[in-house]
Amino acid sequence: MATFEDWRGTALTIVKTPDMFTLSEENVRREVRRCVTLCSPGPNVLLLLVKPSDFTEKNRRTLKSILHLFGQDSFKYSMIIITHEGNERSVCVTELLKDCGGRHYSMSEDNHRSLLQKIKKIVHENKGTFLTFTEETTRPTSGHIRPALNLVLCGRRGAGKTSAAKAILGQTELCSVSNSSECVKHQGEVCGRWVSLVELPALYGEGQEVVMEESFRCISLCDPEGVHAFILVLPVGPLTDEDKGELETIQNTFSSPVNDFTMILFT
Repeated sequence: MATFEDWRGTALTIVKTPDMFTLSEENVRREVRRCVTLCSPGPNVLLLLVKPSDFTEKNRRTLKSILHLFGQDSFKYSMIIITHEGNERSVCVTELLKDCGGRHYSMSEDNHRSLLQKIKKIVHENKGTFLTFTEETTRPTSGHIRPALNLVLCGRRGAGKTSAAKAILGQTELCSVSNSSECVKHQGEVCGRWVSLVELPALYGEGQEVVMEESFRCISLCDPEGVHAFILVLPVGPLTDEDKGELETIQNTFSSPVNDFTMILFT
């Protein structure tokens, strides 16, 4: 399961995997592939949730096998999250800490800022690179990974932006922002290309501060490549004042060149 958040202008994709220790080898490989797909082109950081009192040497060996599917350097991208503090740490937990270069965070700290800073440090140390799914039976791919195609859906309330996102991504279950005041990012693979769709809430009639805040959020969710195209969603029928106002707000906010990067999608 993947969720998308924004932290101080930085777009975060968080993928929660099932309990890998209970899965067969085949299902583990499937979940690792799915993990990479959900945060394409691959994860920048692996957070390993560990309860020291329950963590065994067998768990450590299994975990190493799982991480090996992300490549030989996977531990350089990993940090342990201690879910429950105990009086002392076992040898296997200590060894896992060594494997991860001592990087860890305790849930008892309850310090969101500290956790995010440690995550950003890992990304910085690895120069923004990411992990991919690797195994001996996988054929090597040639060439560079194509960057995501970043699209922004805009339009008035009730125009059908979420329906348009479902149609473009070929997905039937997407959260709607028709009644939301914040941007929402949807992702999926379309014709072999990873596509990110940012659903921009209706801005017409909102205060300048709200318009600028959501505009900056929209841009940050399209980092690092930026917005490739705006899609103005319009219901079939007469153009309303609200439709015109929405387009004018987009033009005034993102400057006049936005016209060259905008297409209309009739719903």
